[in-house]
Amino acid sequence: MIDDSIYYKEIPFVLIHELHERRLMIKGRKYDSVGLSITNRKKNDFKKYAHPAAEDLEFWVRKHPRHTKKVLLKEIRENDAVTKA
Repeated sequence: MIDDSIYYKEIPFVLIHELHERRLMIKGRKYDSVGLSITNRKKNDFKKYAHPAAEDLEFWVRKHPRHTKKVLLKEIRENDAVTKA
């Protein structure tokens, strides 16, 4: 969720997370296994559930900030395509 309390430099990362998670859920993935913290998840959870996969992508983009714009535009396009299907 994005609200006024989010620092403006965080918005692209939050958008990437939310758009990726939304698209995966539209395609049938469940939100999360049981709300486990990222340190308690199994490796396979990233492939099975939307939230861990979105966290994984968000953390990757934070480590590689020069890819932020490219990933964000990709997520927007893919969300658009899924919602029109």
